[in-house]
Amino acid sequence: MVTIESLPTETNGLSFLDSRIKTTVHKFIKEYFSDPLIAGALLTGSYATGIKVSKYSDIDVSFVLVDSVHTRKRGNKIMNGYLVEYTADPFKYIRRLFNENHVAGIRHIARKYATGIILFDRGGVVDLQEEAKNILHQSIVNLADDPQWIEMAKYYLLDQLLNIQALYEEGSKGFQFAYFAHIQKILDTYGKFIGAEVLRPERVHQLLTDQEFCAKYGIEQFSDCHFMEMATACMERIDFETLIALDNYVLERMGGFCTDGWLFESNCP
Repeated sequence: MVTIESLPTETNGLSFLDSRIKTTVHKFIKEYFSDPLIAGALLTGSYATGIKVSKYSDIDVSFVLVDSVHTRKRGNKIMNGYLVEYTADPFKYIRRLFNENHVAGIRHIARKYATGIILFDRGGVVDLQEEAKNILHQSIVNLADDPQWIEMAKYYLLDQLLNIQALYEEGSKGFQFAYFAHIQKILDTYGKFIGAEVLRPERVHQLLTDQEFCAKYGIEQFSDCHFMEMATACMERIDFETLIALDNYVLERMGGFCTDGWLFESNCP
């Protein structure tokens, strides 16, 4: 049986952290430890993985609730000058998110629990973490065998590029926003085509360039190194010609696209 007395001052697995962070985590956990509806807790995010943190990094704590609970919580609290961001979700809801993420081709929730440090476990949290680790090794479903999706995806890539070209030639102030939005569109499309996970925008550059970051979070980079180099070049310097080349590269990898005579026919639902 886990008791607050058995929870060490330097909370489980946190020996590598700054003493102020460890003290803050312990103090925060202690406030909620007596709640019988909490099955366990994990430290997640950058402090758990050892990734370089900034002055804006918060301390992420994830509580796991017993399944008799039918609500979930998310909140913030400032302690010792640090922002603690916490979630509280029942086992069943977390597992539902695992499945929803898998269908969407992302592993964000599984990664959160797989890379977290278990602070305490009254039962079931270790098993949940093992499930999450297994999910990180599952293949992401690709859409390379879906001809309808492929044709429409290629159409939208070219159509959007032409609209951005018009903004570029007009000298529109909206060009830069559309430029970076299209890089994200290309990444999402090609990721779905080859079965690669695409992270949130603030993490995309690290996905493409930072192997240490990817290793610590259990992230697989794109298998296409040339694509990653081209996408990185587009992100690091606004160059419309490079964006055109990236768009054309993906279109060719997806089977090519000819505007003249293109026709798409599908069944009505």
